[in-house]
Amino acid sequence: WHALLPAPVRIWWSQQSSRDQQAVKVLGLFLCLAGFYLLIWQPVHQQLTEQQAKSERLQARLEKAQLANYALFNKQGDNSYEGFSDWLKGQLKTYRVSVISHQFNEGKTSILLLRYSQQNKASDFLQQIARRARITSFQVDQSKKEIRLNYRIPSDN
Repeated sequence: WHALLPAPVRIWWSQQSSRDQQAVKVLGLFLCLAGFYLLIWQPVHQQLTEQQAKSERLQARLEKAQLANYALFNKQGDNSYEGFSDWLKGQLKTYRVSVISHQFNEGKTSILLLRYSQQNKASDFLQQIARRARITSFQVDQSKKEIRLNYRIPSDN
């Protein structure tokens, strides 16, 4: 590697004691590591941290918007069908549940996606639904506090 150095640096290097040469090598290694950290590692790490914070802020905004949408849906409801849906809208506050989505298919299997706040009230709510509709299947996601319910309205309702 000596051949890569300019002549004045090689002459200077050869005039230094081995102890001084060792100190210069250690100092050079330290400067390389510090340069790597300051010029590469720190900016990349800072950018990743900023992106993660931005992602978390956007996720929080999305959740807030979804909750506002659910609240609006629960307040106004969907008037496209009668009977069961009217009863359902009337029960949301009582059982502390909110409708995330409801795909009503008259005479066929309908899908209802709910979010609940209290497990015991959600259980009572499901029992009330079972009195008015035939539940064909349901799935509970306790981590998200969501219930996916497939049901059919009996033909006499």
